[in-house]
Amino acid sequence: NETISHNRIGSIAKSNNGNIWIGTDGGGLDLLNPKSGKFNHYKHSKTVPESLSNNYIISLLEDSKERVWVGTYQGGLNLLNSNTSNSKKYLSNYDIRVIFEDKNKQIWVGTNRGGLFRFNEKEDTFEYISFLGKIDIRDIEQGLSDDLWLATFGDGIVWYNTLKNDAIFYNTTNTNGLQTNVFFTLLPLSNGDILAGSRYKGLIRLNPSTKSLLVLSEKDGLSNNTVNSIVNRFLVKVCFLG
Repeated sequence: NETISHNRIGSIAKSNNGNIWIGTDGGGLDLLNPKSGKFNHYKHSKTVPESLSNNYIISLLEDSKERVWVGTYQGGLNLLNSNTSNSKKYLSNYDIRVIFEDKNKQIWVGTNRGGLFRFNEKEDTFEYISFLGKIDIRDIEQGLSDDLWLATFGDGIVWYNTLKNDAIFYNTTNTNGLQTNVFFTLLPLSNGDILAGSRYKGLIRLNPSTKSLLVLSEKDGLSNNTVNSIVNRFLVKVCFLG
């Protein structure tokens, strides 16, 4: 089949071999070969327990080991075998918003009001980071060391020290000038600052040490004050807004 299985896209990820994974909103998962223009389709089937948990795909990652992780809307996390179309299920019934691999090859999963999870490779299970609570995570990025930065829906921007299990929440109650706690995407900069795309309040540049802000909005030339993706010379990120 040389057509995409559904016309609304929920998530996109690049394969290590140059192919493109495309998660759709109700049509399952597609794998595009850009050279041939052909698609392979992977879908949930009620009669096949090994198929994807559902067809609403909102997060994707092909990791450094070429494992394909597929996050669904309220259907948990799938580890897909692209050769057999079978998938192993994790975090059943969770809404999987983001899947991230850090520089140490550690897999992290951010959920909708379920918090942050870390993959335990040895036990083949996901461990809940209870310290952070049941936050709604929309993006995960690596800081300058082993720390993670989390964009959340309702709890602001979160810095998480993975080694010490410590965190700092930057939100409207403790960061002067911050006018929202809803963020969809972020990007750590080389000087330690954080760019964050918000709902309704534009693009935020945060200095974590001083808690000082630079806010860019429609007044400064943005086409819209809701920012759900960030693009620079080295990085293109597309986040599903929903």
